Amino acid sequence: HDDVARPKPDPQPYQMAAAALGVAPENLLVVEDSPPGVLAAVEAGCRTLILPGYGMITADLAARAWRTVSHHDEVREIFDAHRA
Repeated sequence: HDDVARPKPDPQPYQMAAAALGVAPENLLVVEDSPPGVLAAVEAGCRTLILPGYGMITADLAARAWRTVSHHDEVREIFDAHRA
């Protein structure tokens, strides 16, 4: 948070993370649980997985994300499937 000039919901945190990792934002899988975080990730161009937790994620915002899950076990299953 201290390294960014514009925190979430601005996309800068995810743009900086992608740059630091040396990858394009679209190659990042971001798991987010709040509307500002989802908006930041989507606007940065990241593949965004919503695990609702904090705040109301609107249908319009959810539609912009890659996927929405309802339980953290589903996140693990997705990571396991992509590792195989």
